[in-house]
Amino acid sequence: MKPTKHRALVLCAIGVLLSLTSMACGQAKKQTGVLGFSWYIAYDWFSPPNAWGADVVSGWIKENKNVDIEWVYPSGSGSHKLNLMIATKELPDVICIDRGARVESLIDAGMLLPLDPYLDLLPNFKKWAGKTNLDLLRHSDGKLYQLPNWYFSPDYSIGNGNSGWAVNSQIYKQLGSPILKTYQDLEAYLIRVKQAYPDVIPLEAGDSFQTITLVFRGMAEQLSDYMGNLLGTPKNGKFTKVFKDENVRATLVFINRLMRQELITQDGFTQTRDQVMEKLINGQVAVMATWDVGALITPANDNNKIDPLLYHIIWPPVAQGVDPNKVALSGYSTIGWNVNVFTTAAESKIRQILSFLDWATGEDGQRVLIYGPQGYFWDDKDEFGIPIYNQRYAKASQQDRNQARLYNWDWVGNASWVNMTKGVANDRLAPEERDGMIEFQTQILWKTVKNENEFTYNKPAPDSELGMTNTLIADYYDEAIASALFASDQMTLLKILDQAQAEMDQIGYDLFLQYHNREWQKKRAQLKKLSQ
Repeated sequence: MKPTKHRALVLCAIGVLLSLTSMACGQAKKQTGVLGFSWYIAYDWFSPPNAWGADVVSGWIKENKNVDIEWVYPSGSGSHKLNLMIATKELPDVICIDRGARVESLIDAGMLLPLDPYLDLLPNFKKWAGKTNLDLLRHSDGKLYQLPNWYFSPDYSIGNGNSGWAVNSQIYKQLGSPILKTYQDLEAYLIRVKQAYPDVIPLEAGDSFQTITLVFRGMAEQLSDYMGNLLGTPKNGKFTKVFKDENVRATLVFINRLMRQELITQDGFTQTRDQVMEKLINGQVAVMATWDVGALITPANDNNKIDPLLYHIIWPPVAQGVDPNKVALSGYSTIGWNVNVFTTAAESKIRQILSFLDWATGEDGQRVLIYGPQGYFWDDKDEFGIPIYNQRYAKASQQDRNQARLYNWDWVGNASWVNMTKGVANDRLAPEERDGMIEFQTQILWKTVKNENEFTYNKPAPDSELGMTNTLIADYYDEAIASALFASDQMTLLKILDQAQAEMDQIGYDLFLQYHNREWQKKRAQLKKLSQ
């Protein structure tokens, strides 16, 4: 098969990387002595897909690595369960959690183990995450307490992102497959959808009205999620007031116009993810823009027996005059999505846990976690260590692939290795056997992202004075956004934003901006120093 341009670039990158560092050890042989430990995934939505050992991937790890993991999950609020663990001092061995104030508080309480004495056990983290990323994760005391999950090598990252736009292929074709390059094109198309398909949602906003973020990012080149994430907009080297920003105002004016014409979800702030999924599966959505577009459309495509690509991802529409090739729908950080930290409860077996996790984040571990064990969906690998899918995989239904639990147990994700390999592995299959989502990722989603390491500084501690101000500002922001979207006209909308900004100013918004400016410049200086 002739390599695609993406595949050729990936193979070149892998070749360079492997020439600089030696390959990890071969497929690990069965070890003696069982390692058992508990791992808390501190997210409301998490629950294990099945019992550990009951699927192809975890069964192989349990049998061949002799590792028995007790997955702890919230069954409700992730933060509430963690607070209860801390209060009762009944800690799990490992916690996967967002970086920031909660990790800092656990360190300050003496509940986490520093990892510097065990760095010799982490050759794969040192190789793939790299010294720069590990140094970025160090605490203010200079010690390393956390290891990244779904991180990138700073030198070999090729981007990562899940935010995007998708269209209902059937409706799109029936309406003549019109060009959707600009927001004007999009609005005209949504009007046609409403007229032709009155029972269909023209533009699905997702739960929490995620479309706001994607429309904002298309208002100019290389924008980040300054709106809902940082509540301020960097301009000319400093943060400025969020509701005075012309791109923020233009975003809300546009979406408000869609709201008034009933061209976009009317209950985007209250609907659940399950309700969004149900609409997609029933084919009741014409266009969608969300943070995790692939995860949402995949079940709908899998359940459609007539058209396995009922929904397909498109290059994002943008504001008039904006170069669509320079728009970033999402950002990624080389230090990853979140981190794993290790509590004092794990002290007696910390060396064994770290050794296992280092294996898991290396090439051998990622091959098992992402592609399954050798002999199941693949028998051989190429000279770069990329599995070559066998006929079992090629002929397997999506349900069969899902039941193998590929990806599901990977909580030390090595995004550089995974993203460099899965496009190549997918390209080797016949077109009808390929994973369409992987093609969308390599062709669109990963090309509309930007590195946002500079914004990975910690927000104020929630219980500090500035942290409480942050909470109040976020409340004002959320209320203003909701009111603005339902405004009766543009003039009323702009008055709402001006009034909200004035109220935010009265409760300490300037001090809030000063904090962001200070921390942002410190992070930029740190990144510059580490790159030298």
